[in-house]
Amino acid sequence: MRIKVTEVGQVTKEGTFFQYTLKYVDLSNNKDFTRKMVGIKDAKLSYDAFKNAKPGELFDVNVVKNENGFWVWESVAKIDGDAPLAPSAPTTKTGTWETPEERARKQILIVRQSCLAQAVPLVIASNADGLTTQAVLDVAGEFEDWVNRE
Repeated sequence: MRIKVTEVGQVTKEGTFFQYTLKYVDLSNNKDFTRKMVGIKDAKLSYDAFKNAKPGELFDVNVVKNENGFWVWESVAKIDGDAPLAPSAPTTKTGTWETPEERARKQILIVRQSCLAQAVPLVIASNADGLTTQAVLDVAGEFEDWVNRE
């Protein structure tokens, strides 16, 4: 994406790291944005690139999703003059959505966990001396059977 810097805030220290606010216009859609620039790990490259930027300067920013699923500014290049916008690579959405089988399995586990959580206080209240793991699992199994009845 190509951006035009509108304002670079003062660098301040926040705990153990430095930060500043970058205001810019995304030229692909002409929208204003504000981004907190932090001088740590993945953000260090873009932090350094914009720290001394002046209002009106243009930059090409390559935005990618990192391994944790967050959008990061992977590379930044300052543009001199009105260079044409580089063609962007075609984007393909690769979803990490659950399959129907995964969703069904997850629902089963949620029901089991809930039944187990409700079985513990019942077994404790009704039979404090005979509290065993098997007693709790038996009650939880009865609850699960009841929830999944048809």
